[in-house]
Amino acid sequence: MQENIDFFELVLLQTINSKKDTAYLEKLPAEMNSSFYEIANRTGSLRLKELIEIKSSIGTTELVLTAKAKDFLSMIEKKTEEKQHLDHLSKEVLKCIANNMNELYEIQKSLNIRETDLTINLYTLYKKELIDYTCQNNTVKFVLTEKGFSKAYAEKLRSEDVKEKAEKRDEKPKDQEETEEDVKELLKEDSNTKSSEKKVEVTNDKKDETNKIKVYDSKLEYYLHKYWIVLLLILIVVFGIVVYYLMNR
Repeated sequence: MQENIDFFELVLLQTINSKKDTAYLEKLPAEMNSSFYEIANRTGSLRLKELIEIKSSIGTTELVLTAKAKDFLSMIEKKTEEKQHLDHLSKEVLKCIANNMNELYEIQKSLNIRETDLTINLYTLYKKELIDYTCQNNTVKFVLTEKGFSKAYAEKLRSEDVKEKAEKRDEKPKDQEETEEDVKELLKEDSNTKSSEKKVEVTNDKKDETNKIKVYDSKLEYYLHKYWIVLLLILIVVFGIVVYYLMNR
């Protein structure tokens, strides 16, 4: 079926189909809590979609479902029965109603899906006794049942739990990254400390060597100053021996 059918039109088709006798346009406004003008517009729309036939006579307007409309009602009942568990879209529709989006146009605007798809999911929730509805002034308002409230609350808790676990997974690598950075920083500081200690040791070693040289120089200077005469005599004697040796050779 190509045409889009909203939930109000579904209820209108079911109301017409539920009549054992003939359904009359004049009686529908009271049953649908809407004005005659609004119901007349709706039935005209359904006629354009080839879902109903309108037979007018003096004082009454008879409404009859077409084969196409009956096929649609059978299809939606079948799809509802096939849904053993709520799919993602049905859960999102339930979530919208739980968040006070209780009018049809609000849910449609929030989810931005085809009217027929929304109708099927709303009807699924209704058949599973998770929501109830009232028709008024050419639209539909939805409320949660006790069962629906419990389901929506459970889904909310599950969603929050999943979100919390996801956030923890996202935070864990960040903590590990920070820990690795801290370790790198500590290793860097330790390396700098050791480098500084080595520099200090080298500097101290150089100072010790310089001090030792200065001590040696001071001692040498002291002995040269005190015993220079003795050293001079020793040099003269050694020089004389060398000269004597060379002359007698």
